[in-house]
Amino acid sequence: MEPSATRPTPKVTRPHIPSGHPSMRGWRSTFLIGTLAAGLLLAALAFLRTTPTDSWPSPPPSASLDDVPRGDPHAPPADPPPVSSFVRNTSSDQNSTSSTEALEVGSAGMETPTGATQEDKPEPLPEYPKLNPQNTLTALNPEKTLFAEIGVVDGKKKVIRVGLVCEVCLREGPLEVFLCKKGTKEHEGIVRVDADAQFIHAALEAAGAKPGKPTQFVNPTTEQPEYKPATGDKIKVLVHYRHRGQTRTHPAQEWIWDRNKKMVLPHDWVFAGSVTIVDPDTGRKFYGANSGDIISISNFPYSLLEIPAEISKDDANLTYEARTAQIPPLWSKVWVILQPASADSSGR
Repeated sequence: MEPSATRPTPKVTRPHIPSGHPSMRGWRSTFLIGTLAAGLLLAALAFLRTTPTDSWPSPPPSASLDDVPRGDPHAPPADPPPVSSFVRNTSSDQNSTSSTEALEVGSAGMETPTGATQEDKPEPLPEYPKLNPQNTLTALNPEKTLFAEIGVVDGKKKVIRVGLVCEVCLREGPLEVFLCKKGTKEHEGIVRVDADAQFIHAALEAAGAKPGKPTQFVNPTTEQPEYKPATGDKIKVLVHYRHRGQTRTHPAQEWIWDRNKKMVLPHDWVFAGSVTIVDPDTGRKFYGANSGDIISISNFPYSLLEIPAEISKDDANLTYEARTAQIPPLWSKVWVILQPASADSSGR
């Protein structure tokens, strides 16, 4: 009996794929990426298990604000409207803003710092304190951060005071300014405002204040050093805000401490009026106070409001500091009210 024939098993061979072939490169890339991602994930999980949450870094305060790009902060502003237009336009109902509307606008976008306690939470904007309940409050800029309080004087409507919706940007440390424009000198000023300083200037003129000149450091005739203090009508600067369950109103000087004399800032501000700078190459105009010096403590050549006493930048850093305990938490909304001396008895 012949043995049965066996069928040979066919030999299966894998096709040889060169190492440089595209399919090999794709497979290797996928493998490496997957391995790297898994390693990073394991490292992150290990970090979270070993690091207490209270030691995680917090974002900078500016990251929680409603900051949006606004172009070059030193770009020349549009020319302000004529002074007479402030009063004329306020007679229209569509331009009039009530105190309640101003409160809603001023409080919008307010953020609470990460990890803040109830004591540290930013305070909302209180209702504007009118000199007379019959007065009206009118927004003068699109941002609704600059307002005119309109009253009737001798039978005619008149701007009595100027109100600025500001926010606290510094509570401790040396000071060079009290109020700066948003995006400029927040590191050396207590409050900031999102408004064109040139419009604040025009609003003060509408309220009857006459501008003078900022501090002079050099005699323009001899070009030799010569100090002359700032001039202009006296402006009373008030702050109106909420803090620790109370609504408070007092002179802004009470937020500024003279560490040498152990007393609040003893000086008043005058309407220096800043200056308009013209670029000799382009002819473009720039209002100096928009660089940050809206209400100054040090002597600056571009100040809108300035102290008529000799206080250099170095002197201010060594002398004046924020009175922390009296100032509400960072990013609290505050009314800064500018009242010309002539308005003390008018519009009531």
